[in-house]
Amino acid sequence: MSHALLQTSNATFLLVQEPWYGKIQTGRSDSDPSGVDVLGTTHNNLWESFLPCHSPADRCKVAVFVKAEFAHSFQITNVLNHPLASPMSMVIDIEYGDKSFRLINIYHSVPESGHGLSLILSTDLDDVIPTLVAGDFNTHSPTWSRPGATTSPWAARLEDWFEAQGLQLLNPPGELTWCGREDQTPSVLDLVLLNDAATVTDQFSPLTIDFEASLDSDHASMMLSWFPLEALALNPPAHLAGYAIDDTYRKVWCYDPEPYPQFSLDFPPFSTILFCALGHLFPTRSLTRRSDRHQIT
Repeated sequence: MSHALLQTSNATFLLVQEPWYGKIQTGRSDSDPSGVDVLGTTHNNLWESFLPCHSPADRCKVAVFVKAEFAHSFQITNVLNHPLASPMSMVIDIEYGDKSFRLINIYHSVPESGHGLSLILSTDLDDVIPTLVAGDFNTHSPTWSRPGATTSPWAARLEDWFEAQGLQLLNPPGELTWCGREDQTPSVLDLVLLNDAATVTDQFSPLTIDFEASLDSDHASMMLSWFPLEALALNPPAHLAGYAIDDTYRKVWCYDPEPYPQFSLDFPPFSTILFCALGHLFPTRSLTRRSDRHQIT
């Protein structure tokens, strides 16, 4: 599924929970003649891939992919020393010109008893950095679940953490994000949130949820777009030095050339000529260009 998604997705960034993770090659070993398995995630030359902080024995439950054709336009940092950096969660910083934001990708692996959110709940986010948090939280709550869903015992603590971090839920109320087998009840397990620093910029589109876009996954694809703002720096016009008239060259100024030959030309309207000329000299730019839209899935 991961490879098919990478081949078909039009997104710029992909935050994936439970990606394919397995043997990608055999590494040399001084103690084992047959070598050792080197583990990794799906490789696709259309994308740059990022994995969380992990040891060789860990299985990564999250991954981030960035479209290769855009990767050179961004400064991308996989923050491996962040308190949230673990096989279950990762932090990616994106810089685009003088604009930046942070992506946090989370997978909640629910143990047989209790919850697996201790690392999340004990970490405070930087409220100055515009941050998007997305993940499979595997949590039922009256705030986002359908009526009748059994509330997870840790739901209140997770909601308190969202509130303490200034995170706002983007999910449309009650819209399903997971559909399992026919004998399982569809539910809302995947959440996308923005902190106050991100929402105040108004650079993110509303969230859309689409099962078809996630191909054969039982989780829906959740998409939104980021519109980086570009401010136009208007410099004051240069001061003209002016001209000094030299009477020595009066005859040159007063030279009366022969009448020019007459031409018959079909010119476009003046406004078109002027717009084209100004377009070449001063390319038009808008404060928010839809061509600079970057989709996050």
